[in-house]
Amino acid sequence: MDDVLDLVVREYARVELLPAYVGAVAAWVITTPVRRVVWAFLWQVWRVVRLNGGMWIEIVARYQDVLQNRELRQLRGPAYAYALWSAVFAVPVQVLRDGEVEYGRYGRMHRSWWVAGQVTFGEYGPELLVRSARSIGRYGRAAGEACLLTGRRVFVKLHGVGWLLLLLLSLTIHIPMALYDLLEFSLCGTVGVVAVVVALNALNYLLKWISLGLEATVSIGCLRLLTHGWRLSDGDGRLQKMAPHHLLGNAWESVLRNADVRDRSEEASLLKLQEPDVEDLDDFQPAEDELLYEEQAAPTSVACSESDVPLHFSEADVELANTLSHLAAQASALTEMASRAQLRVRRGRQTLG
Repeated sequence: MDDVLDLVVREYARVELLPAYVGAVAAWVITTPVRRVVWAFLWQVWRVVRLNGGMWIEIVARYQDVLQNRELRQLRGPAYAYALWSAVFAVPVQVLRDGEVEYGRYGRMHRSWWVAGQVTFGEYGPELLVRSARSIGRYGRAAGEACLLTGRRVFVKLHGVGWLLLLLLSLTIHIPMALYDLLEFSLCGTVGVVAVVVALNALNYLLKWISLGLEATVSIGCLRLLTHGWRLSDGDGRLQKMAPHHLLGNAWESVLRNADVRDRSEEASLLKLQEPDVEDLDDFQPAEDELLYEEQAAPTSVACSESDVPLHFSEADVELANTLSHLAAQASALTEMASRAQLRVRRGRQTLG
């Protein structure tokens, strides 16, 4: 040991090193203000790190209490997922509110950001997703209904073409029958028609007027058979409904009826799209500290009263709002219970200490 001490003295306690030692002491004394600033800066850095570290440790501990809560574990499905998602924002808000004195203005600033995240991503975001999904489904159904309505329009057009063809067929049958009726009326009945036809055929045979006399006679005979056979076979009046004036009346009634059904179907489909998808942004709470304290102290409403429901809301919208409010109330209650349990544990530790 003495040898080591002698070696150190010979190595560092030399006269030529004295100026260096004096300069180091002088530099230490001269730089005292700078060192104080550096130490103050490092102390502030350590304070911020310790403050943030303690805050996050407390938040993680609260998260553990929330996850171990029995009431939370009893939730299933979307309610459980939404409660966990709400706790992501509700727990830091609760921690920063309980530690307002410790964290001060820095904590209030962080709390404002967490409250903004809670309102945006914890309340507005899920509701926006749900309403967007409902809106997409509604527009998808409306598109399907529009395709069906387009098909109905095509069917109506084809139905109109069918009425037109049926009218042309009726005219093809009834115009010759009307001409034959006019001929019988002019010649005073069937006997007159037969007499005129026989006389014309005799004159045509003698004078050779036309070469189609036989064909004309056969055509007149067929028209007579068609006219009288049509009327004799129409005992119950069904063939009378094939008359052009009956067809025109039925076609007009069908067009009006189809147009009315089409208009009502299209209006009903459009009314479904006019339902509101998302509430106005003004309906959500602002991220202000004074209002937040009052909101935290006031009990959370579980269901919407009838007076608070807008007139344009449907029953499905009211049910969705009630469900989301109920889930948010459950998450807030679970967070409050966890914070109280953590506070009791702290007091017990302090008492034991």
